[in-house]
Amino acid sequence: MLVKTLLKEIQFFWDFTDDECDRLVSTESFFSTYQDGESLITEGASDESLFVLIKGEANVIHSSHPDRVITTLKPGAVVGEVSFLTKRQRATSIVANGEVTAFRIDPYSMTQSRMDPATQTKIKNQLIEILVQRLETTNKALVAQKESNLALTRALREQVLATQARRS
Repeated sequence: MLVKTLLKEIQFFWDFTDDECDRLVSTESFFSTYQDGESLITEGASDESLFVLIKGEANVIHSSHPDRVITTLKPGAVVGEVSFLTKRQRATSIVANGEVTAFRIDPYSMTQSRMDPATQTKIKNQLIEILVQRLETTNKALVAQKESNLALTRALREQVLATQARRS
């Protein structure tokens, strides 16, 4: 019952009915617990699992800076969606920061568990929404960066022209 309560607090599951949440919770294989330092995802791996953090925190790490935490994920974070949808290798590692409980599913277990099509569709729709939101955020950041670069370029040009004018 605790897991169902935690599920209803996670935005990913807000559109799921009580019956759908009950069915997810009753499939124990969908939930995994990880201890401090244990990897949920390993960079470069071909695993296709999708994770939704239910309880605890996990760190995102990239091999280019293995001692640096890129970000710390909180409950509700969704990771592994790209590999889940496209079968691509993992781009980063996700490591438990303390004890972590996660909803974990892969395309095979989704069908083998006899998950009803409506629940499968909700999971995929949630992933699409997450990816669209991330794309929008990235686009806004790129526009802001481009504007900043243009302003910096203008300021540098003005500075160069002012320096040249003083020398003349």
